[in-house]
Amino acid sequence: MAMRPEVKRNGWLIIGFAVLQCILLQTAVHQQWLDLNYSQRAATYTLSGIFCATLILLALLYMVVKGNPDNYDS
Repeated sequence: MAMRPEVKRNGWLIIGFAVLQCILLQTAVHQQWLDLNYSQRAATYTLSGIFCATLILLALLYMVVKGNPDNYDS
């Protein structure tokens, strides 16, 4: 089955945003751009990774659920 182009585009947009957000925030934590102590850096790094993975999984789920055409005649 073919995926609708607008759903595919939205899914890739969400995945791209998640990856960019993850890279930017983890780089900021690693390079110490933010004034955080060790515990706050560890929590920010971990939560950023979890948030990124969650957004990617939700985008993939969105693409699977909404991507199929609405007619099921065949």
